[in-house]
Amino acid sequence: MKTVVSVIVPVFNGAKQIIRCLESIKKQTFSDFECLIIDDGSVDDSSEVIRNWITDDRFHLYHQDNTGVAVTRNRGISYARGDFLAFVDQDDYVDPDYLKHLMEAVDDDTDIVVTGYSRVEEDGKVLFKVSLKKGIFSKLIVTAPWAHLYRTSFIKRHQIQFLDSKIGEDVYFNMTAVFYTNNIRIAAVDSDYRWVFNTASVSNSSQSEAGGTDPRYLLDSIYKARPDGNCIPDDILEYYFLRYCVWYILFVMRKSPLEDNLEWQNRLRKWLKEHFPDYLKNKYIKKCPEGEIGKYHLAVKGWMMLRQIKLDKLITRFFSKK
Repeated sequence: MKTVVSVIVPVFNGAKQIIRCLESIKKQTFSDFECLIIDDGSVDDSSEVIRNWITDDRFHLYHQDNTGVAVTRNRGISYARGDFLAFVDQDDYVDPDYLKHLMEAVDDDTDIVVTGYSRVEEDGKVLFKVSLKKGIFSKLIVTAPWAHLYRTSFIKRHQIQFLDSKIGEDVYFNMTAVFYTNNIRIAAVDSDYRWVFNTASVSNSSQSEAGGTDPRYLLDSIYKARPDGNCIPDDILEYYFLRYCVWYILFVMRKSPLEDNLEWQNRLRKWLKEHFPDYLKNKYIKKCPEGEIGKYHLAVKGWMMLRQIKLDKLITRFFSKK
C-alpha cells in the first residue's frame, strides 16, 4: 500500500479517550495513510488499551519516556513515511471525509492545507464552528497543528519543529511553516475536525502567568525564526503579534490576580514596543484583515480603544481574580 499521509497522534494518559480518536482515523474514506501513535510515558494503561485495539497494519504504536507533546510530535515527524503529515490529538476525533477533503485541496505546489474545525462537547454537541474564508490572514487563524496538512518534504527541508515550551509549541510550528511558503490552500470543506472541549485541558483553563511560563519566550522564538524574505507581510505580522498579546491578556490571564494582570500587560506592551515601535499605528487595528474572523478582530480593536481612552485598567479589574 502506498502511504500518502502520516497521521501523528501523541498520547499521554489517554486510555479513556484514545479509542474514539483512533476509530475515527480508521474509518477515513481516504485510506492511503499510516497512523503513528506515540505514547509519551503514560502512567495509565494507554499502551495496553491501544495494543489490544490494533488489528490494522496501518497503525503503529511507539513508546518513549515522558518528554512533552512538542518532542513527541517532532519524533513523529522523524518516523513519518508519508508524502504529507497530519496531526490528531488524543481527546479529539475526525469525520470520515477529513483526510479526503484535505487531500482534495492539494496540487503539485501545495506545501500546506488548512481547514476549519468544530468545537464540540464530549457527547458530540457542537458548541461552535470555525470556518475559514479566503484572505491574507486566513492561514494564520488556526494555530494548532491539527486541521492542517503539511507536505513532509517541505517540513523536513526547512527543519520546522515544535518548540519545546509549556505554551504555544504549536503556534511556533505553524508560524515558522508559514514564514517559508505562499503555497497554502484552504480546504473547500471544513469543520471535519472535532476539537473536544475537555475541562481538564490546559488550553481550556484560566491560568496565572500561563502556569508559570513566560509568553515572551514564544514571541521571541517566533520573531527570531523569520527567514530573510519571509512570506508574511510586515503589517500582517505586526497585527498577528498584537492579536496574540490581546488574546493572552483576555483569555489566559482572565481571573488571575489584578496585580499579575497589570504586570503582564506592561511586559507585553514593552515587548511590542521594542519589536514593533509603531504598532499602535497598524492599519489593521481599525481595518479587519481579509480572512480574519470578525469577533477576534473586534476584540483587538475594542481592547486598543479601551487603552486609548485609559479604561483598560478599569476593565481589567472586572475579569481579574477577586
